[in-house]
This record gives sequence, structure tokens and C-alpha cells, in this order.
Amino acid sequence: KEIGKGTGLGLSVAVGVVESHGGFIHIQSTPGMGTEFKVHLPALPAADEAAAAKKTGANLPQGRNEAVLLVDDEPGILKVISKVLQRNGYHPLVAPNGTEAVKIFLDHAHEIRLVITDYSMPGMNGFTLAEAIKKLDSGVPVIIASGLGDALDEAKLRQSGIQVVLKKPFDSEILLNTLGKIFQADFPEI
Repeated sequence: KEIGKGTGLGLSVAVGVVESHGGFIHIQSTPGMGTEFKVHLPALPAADEAAAAKKTGANLPQGRNEAVLLVDDEPGILKVISKVLQRNGYHPLVAPNGTEAVKIFLDHAHEIRLVITDYSMPGMNGFTLAEAIKKLDSGVPVIIASGLGDALDEAKLRQSGIQVVLKKPFDSEILLNTLGKIFQADFPEI
């Protein structure tokens, strides 16, 4: 990427996705020749394992048209998570950055029941956005999603009123179970 373009987390997220599926990435780089990435993934599970996994997905918590503000600077992530939310009974509102998210929140403050934001975004990062949301309405739960892993200070985030830190990559089951726990009670710590 050009200097100043992107957050530099692409490889980190790719490694996380591959490792979460039981695989690994082998990287070989030669100066002046380029870099080669080989992704190694395990074989597909047996048919009964896949059927069992599909069966457990049917029992996931469903929304009741709660408005969820979803913030991420990656259009593909916004699209996928938005579809998951919509298919499972939520009403997603999407923003490509923190500034747009604040505008949407101000326009829909009476509707929005939860905010899910990426941590690493150009301009206003997820932590700064969460602080701004909490100043506007301290009762709205905020979930931070991040591919940084252990580099985040989760204790600091929780002190700022952030209910949950979702480690990227996460699947729809983790997302829906997290939302189910938040909406079942009066937003307990998870």
C-alpha cells in the first residue's frame, strides 16, 4: 500500500482468519524479487461434523429489530456483518468511519440500541468514537472489534464503558451470542 493508505492490519487480520480455521501462513521474501505467501488450511470436516455445526447454528439468539450502529473502514466487513445482523433480526445502520458514525448516532440517537466499532480506523479510532458515543448517551453499549489481539488494553477499554472486546476475526455465532447476552439483560459485563 502507498504511504498513508490503509491501517496496515491486512496481514494481521489474514493471519488471524487462517489461524482461527486451524491453518497457518508460510511467508518467503526475497529482496528485489518479491514476497510469496502460502496459506495452509486443514481439509474440510466430515459430513456429519458439518451437519452438527449447522444444527447448532439454528439455536442462535435472534434480534427483535434493534437498531445497531456498525462502524468499520473496510467496506467488505461492513457488508458481511450488516447482512448477518439483518438476517438475524437486527436493523443495522452502517458508517465507514468515526465521523460519519457520530452523525448517524446524532440523527438516530433515540433508535440506536448498540454500537459495534472497529478499533483501528484512520482519523477517529474506535476508542475515541466509543468515548464520544458515551458522552452523548452513556447507556448505549459499545462493542470494540479488533485484530490487534493482546495489544489492546482491555481493562482501560472497560473502564471507559465498553462492554465487550471482540477479537477479529469472529464468526456470526460469536457475534450473535454476544448480542443475545447484551440484549437479554440490562447490558451486563460480558
